Amino acid sequence: MHEGISQIYSSSITIIYNLLRSICGESFTATEVRFSHSQPDDIKPYESFFQAPLIFEADEDAIVFPDHILKKSLPGSNIEQHNDVLKRLTTIESEMDIDFLEQLHTILRPLVVSQCSSPEHVASMLSLHPRTLNRRLENHGTTLRDIVGDIRYEIAKQLLADSRMSVIAISTLLGYADASVFTRAFRRWSGITPSAWRMQNR
Repeated sequence: MHEGISQIYSSSITIIYNLLRSICGESFTATEVRFSHSQPDDIKPYESFFQAPLIFEADEDAIVFPDHILKKSLPGSNIEQHNDVLKRLTTIESEMDIDFLEQLHTILRPLVVSQCSSPEHVASMLSLHPRTLNRRLENHGTTLRDIVGDIRYEIAKQLLADSRMSVIAISTLLGYADASVFTRAFRRWSGITPSAWRMQNR
């Protein structure tokens, strides 16, 4: 899981770096390249490709370069090329966000059941710092607590509809202190109690 997630972000940075080289020329060199994931055991491929200082466990994935490059007149530049590059960069950014949210949801479901969904543990599973995880979630207008709540609701509905587990057993499985706390949360999500929801959906 960790390696797969790291590859997603590393490959995206690589694509963007290639775009910058194609725009600015092969002489383009970054001031530094930042990765939010942990440093891999072998960084030689990174050093060989980027040929720039590498920062791992950074707050964000980023390519840092001198501001004078932004003022450079590009040979053969035109508005169509500019718009095409912007479109490609926007697509890459969107894909990274989707991959991130999908990976987060995938790893959270078993973590919620095992009651190991603390910010520190989830961030570790994603090879991120907790503050980086929080920042990315803020960019999507949500929090880890909200997503955990959504997953608890999904699991609760599934168990209420497809199993004979009692409300007390479900509340315990989902990590609630007691059934009354679970019932209040479920009522907040659905507008009715778990027992009432079960009766309507069986």
